[in-house]
Amino acid sequence: MHRAYGLHPLSAVVPNEWLSSLNQYLTADPSAAIGEIGLDFRRGSPETSGQIERCRQQLELALTLDRPVILHAVKAHHVLYPLLKEMGIHRFMVHAFNGSADVAERYLDLGGWLSLGGMATWHPVPKGLSVFAQMPLDRVLLETDAPDLPIQGKDAGEPSDLPEVGHALAVLRGLSDQAVAQQTRRNAEAFFGVDFAL
Repeated sequence: MHRAYGLHPLSAVVPNEWLSSLNQYLTADPSAAIGEIGLDFRRGSPETSGQIERCRQQLELALTLDRPVILHAVKAHHVLYPLLKEMGIHRFMVHAFNGSADVAERYLDLGGWLSLGGMATWHPVPKGLSVFAQMPLDRVLLETDAPDLPIQGKDAGEPSDLPEVGHALAVLRGLSDQAVAQQTRRNAEAFFGVDFAL
């Protein structure tokens, strides 16, 4: 099992020693990623400067430990992208991406991946997912974000829904399910730096 540890941007109240605790978890698990971290600027979210500082601290840890980063970005691409660029973060994925082609291109130019989730199965498909029809296939990752963002017809997502997300991408790209499964597996292995066959 491959894990990720991190402080979500909506976690406003944390103990003072949260960063040292995170460092301990990551040091004890050399294959773990850092995530889901990032920024969420929706109304009612924690104060933005605190989010940015906690995000920066975790990105510094990712650089120090050479770990991939799973990013949450809601109404915050205009701040998150410059932060990644400034810090030299290249091994990251923006999860459940639903942004514009311009935003997608910026993340891809930094070397990042974009992740497609259950929204790909919704009818109608959200407009922001159109980037997955044209972007390089070797930069696409798949997820379920279970239990959030479930596939069409479900109230809650499950990890077992991943093939449905892959099928939606296959339809979008005019490819076979097998071709998408093989490519996205290679992508995940490259991103996480692991061989899932082991």
